[in-house]
Amino acid sequence: MEMKRVGRPGLAGILAALCLVPGPIWGAPAAAGPSAPSRPEVPAAEGLPLNPVDAAEALWKAYAERVDLDARTDLLHLEFKPGILSGAVAVSGTSADRGLLAGFYAELSASGLGIESSVEEVPNADDLKRLTWGIVKTPWGSLSSESDALADGRTPELRLPLGSRVELLLNRFDGLVLVKSTEGRVGWMRAKELSLRNDIAIVAWNRRSQVLVTALAAEIEVNGSGDGKTFLKAPFASELPIERKIPDGGWSVILPDGRTGILRAGDAVDHDEFAANEENLRRESPAGFLAKAAQSAEKLASAGWKKSEAGMSLPEGAYRLHDLILPSDPDRQARLGAPLSGGRRGSELKPGDLVFFGENGRVRYSGIWLGKGRFAADDPKRGGAAIFVFSTQPRADANGGLGPFLWAVRPEVSQLANPCLLSIRSHPFNQAPPAGAVRCRLR
Repeated sequence: MEMKRVGRPGLAGILAALCLVPGPIWGAPAAAGPSAPSRPEVPAAEGLPLNPVDAAEALWKAYAERVDLDARTDLLHLEFKPGILSGAVAVSGTSADRGLLAGFYAELSASGLGIESSVEEVPNADDLKRLTWGIVKTPWGSLSSESDALADGRTPELRLPLGSRVELLLNRFDGLVLVKSTEGRVGWMRAKELSLRNDIAIVAWNRRSQVLVTALAAEIEVNGSGDGKTFLKAPFASELPIERKIPDGGWSVILPDGRTGILRAGDAVDHDEFAANEENLRRESPAGFLAKAAQSAEKLASAGWKKSEAGMSLPEGAYRLHDLILPSDPDRQARLGAPLSGGRRGSELKPGDLVFFGENGRVRYSGIWLGKGRFAADDPKRGGAAIFVFSTQPRADANGGLGPFLWAVRPEVSQLANPCLLSIRSHPFNQAPPAGAVRCRLR
């Protein structure tokens, strides 16, 4: 089946907003990449164009296809011009992945092309002034692949809840920062929505026990707000450190801006205890774990789940209630494992399987299989979530208007070795000290 992939135009769109002039790497003079004896032409017998710039572009296109470069998660944008030396290629652009860049340079070198590199690698410690992490301090943080989208007030591609951690890649010092989210998405955020931290401060934040908000509409009563009470929205999946437990139930939590507030017990769970229970179930009974995720999906759909209010899809929300972070895009969720055909009336599916719908092999919507011929998914027609009757009919109006069934995926949760499917607790951003997110290699 054909799967939709995002190609270079999206990546170019992100980096066009950077307004970067190719410059030195890490504040040092521009370093030459792997070199080879310069020559004006590449023999046609090698299967490459005669012009060195065209040859480099052809190699880049093939490399990007082979490593499945995705503009949503991979910040590697390169441009090619004639070099100063005869037959050499001047490579400029931006890279946030040294491994990907080194792999491409190795291919350029093996082809016999001379390289003059001025690629800027981010994050750059000097540009960031040692502030390498951000924590969302407003109820929602808006992430967009285009910086202009934030200025124009357009709907962001992702909304990150209070307490979400992001890795800073670039600080333009004009109110916008380029970040990488927990699922690996790269995009722009407003600096005023973030509490910027250095490595020491984020370690202190991560070492505290945390609470995870599980209610669809929770609020924090902010302390020290005078005679009147001030409340801050705490959206679903917000994560905050615990200052202390309250004897009659609930917690005093620390907000990213330094204030503290009271969160009711019924709106959240102690994440350490919650994560340990979910991990034990994943190891002891993977099928039982998936079945619990299906039950949560059904409960969320019945409780009035709305993607626009929750900031994530129903499958993401259901699995977040069981300590797992799914990719936010249905087409990326659809590549978490080998495709399942579903069988007659879904006979091959098990509760907790992810099911996908669309047309011409292109995934547009995802849902969670509940069993007995039913699945739960976001309903684009009415804005909320719903429970649908499964159909294998190849019609556009099938499955409640989500379209024809394409395939299903059964997440492998017994061992979370796939960085595309991480538990909240084991995520590199949440460690002390934290680490950068590993590149997610989808099927």
